[in-house]
Amino acid sequence: GVGKRKMAHAFAMAIFCQNREDDFCGECSACRRMKSGTYPDYHLIEPDGAYIKIDQNRDMIAEATIQPYESTKKIFVLDPADRMRAEAANSLLKILEEPFPFSLFILITASPRAILPTIDSRCQKVRFTPLPYDVLATNLARQHGLNPEYAATLARLTSGRPRLADDLAQGDFLKDRDATI
Repeated sequence: GVGKRKMAHAFAMAIFCQNREDDFCGECSACRRMKSGTYPDYHLIEPDGAYIKIDQNRDMIAEATIQPYESTKKIFVLDPADRMRAEAANSLLKILEEPFPFSLFILITASPRAILPTIDSRCQKVRFTPLPYDVLATNLARQHGLNPEYAATLARLTSGRPRLADDLAQGDFLKDRDATI
C-alpha cells in the first residue's frame, strides 16, 4: 500500500505521454487512454486465481516480441510478481536477460525474498517505503477535505501507507473510531 503500482502506472504514463517535458501532461490522448486503461502498449499482468500462470507469461512474452502499436515502448507490469510458481517465473528468464529494445518489464512485489534468485538477479531494484506522516497527512487533507487533525491521525494509524489511508478516508472510519473512543 505504499504506491508501487501507482508509481509503475505513472512511470508508464510519463513514457507514453505525447507532450512530456519531465512528467506526463495528463491531457493528451495517450494520458487519457492510460487513465481509462485502454492504452495498447501497456499491459498489467495479475494473478489468474491465486497465481500468475505460465500461460499468462507465455502470452506476455509473445506480445513483447511485437513492435509497439503507438509508442516507442511496450510496458508490462506484473503485480504481484511473487505470485508466480517456479515454472512461470523461469519462463521469463530469457526475455528478462535479453529483452527486446522496445519492451520494459516492471515486477512489483511486497515480498522481494519470494522472487526466485534467477529472476531477482536480472532486475534493477527500486525500494519503496511508507510516506512520512506529515506528507501523507497533508495529502489526505487536500485530497479528501479532512481537517488536519484527522488527516494526521489517519497517517499515523496507517503507518504512512497511502492506499490504506485513502481507503479509510473515504469511509466512516474516523467517525466510527471517535464513537468507539
